[in-house]
Amino acid sequence: MPSLLLLLSLSTEAIGQDMMIQPARTPVIHELDLLGPHSPTVPTVPPGAVDLISKLAEENQGRLITISIKGAPLRFADLPNQVQSKLLNNSEVDVVRAYETRLADQLEQMIGVVLQKQPGIAISIEGLPFEDANADKAMLAESNHRYQGVIDGMTAFVSSKTLVIEKDGLNAESGNVRRAFKENLRLSEGRPLIYRVNGNWRISIPTKVKPATPKATGQASKSSGNSKATRQRKVFNTPRGSYRNKQTPSTSSPKKKAAAPKPAAPSGSTASNTQEPSGSTPADEPAPVAAQQQAGDEGDEVVVASGWTPLAEIDLSETGPSFSPTPTVIANEPVSIVTSGAAGVVAEGPVTSSGNTSSPVVPEQGTTMAATGSQLYLIVLANWGNEGGEGDLNQSGLVDGADLAIALAHDSQNGGGSGPGTGETLVAGSGFSGETSQPGPVGNPSIPGYSNKPMARWDVVPFQTTSLEFPVGVVAYHINGIAKVDISLDGGPWLAIDQPSLNPRTLQEEYWAYLPGSQLSDGVHELRAIIWPVTGTPRVLAGAIDDDSAYVGEHSMFVSSNAGGSLPTLSRWVAESGSDQTGDGSKENPYSSIMKAARSIQDEQGQNADGGMIYLMPGDYMIGDYSWSLHTNIENRWLTITHDPQTPQSAVSINGVTALSGIRTKLLRFHRLNIQMPSDGSIGQYIFSSAPGQFKWVSESHLNGPGRLADGDWGSGGVANYVTDTAIENCQRPFMANIYRNVDLRHIGVDAMRGQVCKLVLDVMVEDLNGCGSDSGAHNDLLQFHSSPGAPPISNCIYRDMNSPTGDQCSGQGIFSGDAVTVEDLAFVNCFVTNQSGEEYVARVMQFGGSTTHMLLDGCTLIGPANWRTDQNFVGQAIRIVDTWFDSANTEFFVLYPDKPAAWDPPNPGAHWPGTLPWTSPVTNVTYTDN
Repeated sequence: MPSLLLLLSLSTEAIGQDMMIQPARTPVIHELDLLGPHSPTVPTVPPGAVDLISKLAEENQGRLITISIKGAPLRFADLPNQVQSKLLNNSEVDVVRAYETRLADQLEQMIGVVLQKQPGIAISIEGLPFEDANADKAMLAESNHRYQGVIDGMTAFVSSKTLVIEKDGLNAESGNVRRAFKENLRLSEGRPLIYRVNGNWRISIPTKVKPATPKATGQASKSSGNSKATRQRKVFNTPRGSYRNKQTPSTSSPKKKAAAPKPAAPSGSTASNTQEPSGSTPADEPAPVAAQQQAGDEGDEVVVASGWTPLAEIDLSETGPSFSPTPTVIANEPVSIVTSGAAGVVAEGPVTSSGNTSSPVVPEQGTTMAATGSQLYLIVLANWGNEGGEGDLNQSGLVDGADLAIALAHDSQNGGGSGPGTGETLVAGSGFSGETSQPGPVGNPSIPGYSNKPMARWDVVPFQTTSLEFPVGVVAYHINGIAKVDISLDGGPWLAIDQPSLNPRTLQEEYWAYLPGSQLSDGVHELRAIIWPVTGTPRVLAGAIDDDSAYVGEHSMFVSSNAGGSLPTLSRWVAESGSDQTGDGSKENPYSSIMKAARSIQDEQGQNADGGMIYLMPGDYMIGDYSWSLHTNIENRWLTITHDPQTPQSAVSINGVTALSGIRTKLLRFHRLNIQMPSDGSIGQYIFSSAPGQFKWVSESHLNGPGRLADGDWGSGGVANYVTDTAIENCQRPFMANIYRNVDLRHIGVDAMRGQVCKLVLDVMVEDLNGCGSDSGAHNDLLQFHSSPGAPPISNCIYRDMNSPTGDQCSGQGIFSGDAVTVEDLAFVNCFVTNQSGEEYVARVMQFGGSTTHMLLDGCTLIGPANWRTDQNFVGQAIRIVDTWFDSANTEFFVLYPDKPAAWDPPNPGAHWPGTLPWTSPVTNVTYTDN
């Protein structure tokens, strides 16, 4: 059976806007032990290493030689905690710097000599640059900088991580590459990245990188031009938090944006080719979900720097139909695996029993790798050869060697344990006995924020189904910090989580824990959470989910377990050539309408169509016709519309509705579909129209409109909508949702997001936001908070890694809250926003004109003028600005400098910034710290 692993090649090329992904040839790995007889206690490159590596390169000409470090880690933070403590407590020097610099100098010298002996060879060190989503970003960047001389000599980057994703999930793969390998992409300068997917080697090659000009040692980096691509890269490529403990970069005009100062190269480093390449991929940019850029376009070149071998001279890509899923190793290969959240039918839920073995059924809510590899391995073997159903981990429609590879990779990663990451497992109770009471404030009453609740929301699409362990988490912030998050399952013991970490399902930093999977009884289960600030008022996430509770975010999380396989999951097929009169919904005899297929599931199940799957054969489809006789009831589990597993997503499209509102039901999910807004985007054509209590979930899909200024919309009503891993483009307004996670918004004419709808925004990229057109009258903001006078506050919103890196002469505002709007409990974290394109500013990059209470800006870069509108109705309370850079050289200063004129006169001279931090403005009551 292991021979079946040879069939796992993902042969289809995945070409994104600025990267090409394809199968890679197995690198030749040489293990280099830093501890041994040559040096039992101090990590040291062994004598003879150069000769061994040189001989290996001579024997494997044209192959990538990858050095795998053994014995001791290269990064100090990867040492055992007790070793770190001992070194830190017994040293009078900067032991972190000394440890890493010493090893970096040895490796740099070793690679230099190898390249002299074997010029032109392809060489890499596995695991460099370092990746650690849980590490402090500035410290991680500093560690990578210490190894800059080593990195400069590497031909390609080889990651020690493995992504576990579905076989045909090219969109998900590119997205996970960007999220999992941010430091690699930031430092690549055009070099390829090689990593494993489901045990197979893959290569990501930048396709939009200009050649860098080689420099002599110590030559300063210079801008390679004034193109828009170069300008946006200069700041966007800067690691988050890089301004901490460094000189604040001087502001510049928007036309020549300032980059963070580049640290000096470590001693002995060649520091070659540290220039930022024009047009290269922003390191933190979320994946473009729809493939747009074809390789080989004019100007698509790969950087060739001194010390590197040109890509064309290296045999890195695999052109054959199959290849070995394991590397060629000289000794035992180390295993270090990160599981992505993009496996299975969705990135959200694990494999489940089908409940219907008579027809091929893809697991209802997908597959995550939270179960142990042993469990998955047994599931695959028990269902070997079946057409879909349980065990079909990659959703190919067949349980085969590809699924076995996923299980085996997961087994290596978990070591038979409960799952990746640091998540603990919740213990279920017998049910909550009543409401969860609201705790009183904690901490010092005199500290700002004492009366304010944290910004906290579930990063989980509710009403999913699981049969294995399932990570659930909360994203939370407070200006005074988060002490812990307590989570309870069905009234069981409260599990305290005091530190955020990477959730392996979502690849987001959360306070998270596992559902116990097979230990749960079949049916709906409830989770509640209490978020405790260090100083402040706790927030309770409990209660029913409806439009009102989704708006505030204070509701329970409901998930169904189907570990026993008693919950039904029925499937129906729809085809253009099918018939609602003579069809039976099977793949061989499909229906012609989605509405008929949905009702058919309910008719067979009895009371509802919960958990149903509707598969679309190749063709163009409409949602509807709505008919009361075909009304479909959904209660606790999503009804999913997706493409047939054997049909490419590109061959299926939804192009509108044939009657008002389409399918009117509670939980309707559109998964892996192309959806086209009709040119007549009137209310009668709203694809996602929702009445109160009706939820929509769009996942891994591509939504395309009739143009940024064309009339029309995606839907009306409904706050409790969810969009994950999706691209939306060419429309006035995108389909907005309560949760936006890993979403691309492109070519939008009006507002990209509105704060009254978009409450949890994680990894969102907005490109080409403008309302160009002489008569458009478009009011376009990146994020607008809009409400009527006297309306309740817009509250409890989190915007993390929200990026809009391109300004344009038609750009609107960045973040805007008007004078009649009241907002409270807002967090902006690691956001990058610019709307500037010329010497004259276009519009404000941020302004707040009304009452603003409890807001955090942390690790953000905002380029353009920004204001607290004290000339309007702005009143600020408990606002904290941390590690954030504002570039507003052309207009009024956000912080009033003592040596430059203010754009408006403060009430008294003491309102000017004294030049030290922290500082609280007596005019705005805003606290600035660690900028």
